[in-house]
Amino acid sequence: MNACDPQADNVFGPRVSVSCRGGLDFTLLFEQAILSIVPSGIAIVASVAYLYHLWWQSVKTIPDAGWWLRIGKQVSHFSGGLSYIWGAFGLVKLVY
Repeated sequence: MNACDPQADNVFGPRVSVSCRGGLDFTLLFEQAILSIVPSGIAIVASVAYLYHLWWQSVKTIPDAGWWLRIGKQVSHFSGGLSYIWGAFGLVKLVY
């Protein structure tokens, strides 16, 4: 394995330079942006559109304990995906 500059993975491109790992590997920035952030963003937009669609439908279930647990799970998934995208784009700066 060839030695690479640590900054080689900070380039947005589908592959690293030819001298680094033989040029056959995705950069980390590209992997995070294309293979993780884009699908998460699509899923969040689709879920918001679907929730808007469901808002106008008639209620077909009776809310019980299981129903509230499922709603809570969906809200946590939505907020987790949103916070991941928000953090990945550096919109939140945490102070340590």
